Amino acid sequence: MMTLSLFLFVLSSMTMIMNSPVLLLFNILMMALTISWLTGAMFSSWYSFLVFLIYIGGMMVMFSYFVALSPNQYLKIKSVTFMMMLAMLMISLPTFYSYNPAEFNNNNKFDSLYLYSPVLVPILLFMIILLLMMMLIVVKMINTSKGPLRPFMYV
Repeated sequence: MMTLSLFLFVLSSMTMIMNSPVLLLFNILMMALTISWLTGAMFSSWYSFLVFLIYIGGMMVMFSYFVALSPNQYLKIKSVTFMMMLAMLMISLPTFYSYNPAEFNNNNKFDSLYLYSPVLVPILLFMIILLLMMMLIVVKMINTSKGPLRPFMYV
């Protein structure tokens, strides 16, 4: 568990130095896989699959916006920074590595009915209203007469 948490920390700190949409896509994909693996180890597998699908859906939307706003960027990897992050990961992994089979015990399964308990109803309603508002805001922002986000000039 600690190794995966450290790997997730390294991935999130590497996000700061990414300057290409392709690198951001790969980084967010790795973070989604790591988070879904962690939640699969702690909770039930359907919950981790749901988290993974939400991450992938958000990543596809963000990637399409990145590509539309910054086209034709070349993939430039700074080798010094990449090697430094890789060395930091390799040095710190043996420190936190401890295999304990009891860590991956699935006795604490996430009960799906707990999500709809009376205690969590305000949070659930808040999430529903927030998602509805975001959908309405996005629909209002889209202007069909102007076309896509990036204008195409075919003359």
